[in-house]
Amino acid sequence: MAEIILGDAKPGSSIMEKVERFVERFEPVEESLGTPIPLWLDACSNAFYLLCHLDGKTIAKHADLDAVLDPQESEEYKLNRGLYLDKYAYLIMERDAKRGRTFEDIVVEFDESYRPSQPLKVFGGQHRVQAIK
Repeated sequence: MAEIILGDAKPGSSIMEKVERFVERFEPVEESLGTPIPLWLDACSNAFYLLCHLDGKTIAKHADLDAVLDPQESEEYKLNRGLYLDKYAYLIMERDAKRGRTFEDIVVEFDESYRPSQPLKVFGGQHRVQAIK
């Protein structure tokens, strides 16, 4: 398993178990390179997160573009805006994805509680994920 750098973060065992499941299941690029993965803490929301990289096949297979903020409350409340797949900028992005472009700044929550075959819930960068798919 990749070395997880905690810094000043003090995650509980449930967070670390989830991190381990994520790393084992999706094998971030950092894992194969032997590069440590930092675990960060957002002090405003008190949420832990990793900054890591996944290959396109993994993202295409496991990303959920219909992620909701609270599946218990409403399937309708989403952060994602509509996908505009016929716009020039998207078409360029799709072409670039086919050529091997790397994409950053995709915001994903690892959530196995609903639609477990697609546990990478996309909350930002949905056009990038669609281009990768």
